[in-house]
Amino acid sequence: MDTVEKHSLDQSELRELRAECQSLRQVVSALLVFMLLISAAFDIFVWRQVRVIRTEVRNRGPKIAEFVAEYNKVSAPAITDFVNKLKDYERTHPDLTPILKKYSLGNSAPTGALPASVVPGKK
Repeated sequence: MDTVEKHSLDQSELRELRAECQSLRQVVSALLVFMLLISAAFDIFVWRQVRVIRTEVRNRGPKIAEFVAEYNKVSAPAITDFVNKLKDYERTHPDLTPILKKYSLGNSAPTGALPASVVPGKK
C-alpha cells in the first residue's frame, strides 16, 4: 500500500514540477521579448542621435574649420611661447620642476642624475 501512495505522491509532485517549469519558461520568454524590445528602442535612439550629430557637423563644418585655422594661427603659437617661457623660468627656479613634470611640461634634457630605480645597489 505504501507503493501506491508513493506513486500517487510522485505523480502529483511531477505535475507540480512540470507546472513550475512551464511557468519559468513563460517568464524567461517574456524577459527575452522585453530585452529585445528595449534593445530595439535603444538602437533607434542611438541611430537618431547619430543622424542629428552628423547634420550638426555638416552644418557647422565651415565654422569648425575656421576655428581650427584661427587656433593654429593665433593660440597655438602663444601657448608654445608660454610653455617655453615656463621652461626657461624653470632653469633658474628649480622649485617649479615638480609642477611642470605633473603636467608633462618639464624639460626633457637629462639632468645627469639617475632615477632611484636605476641606481646600482638599490632595489
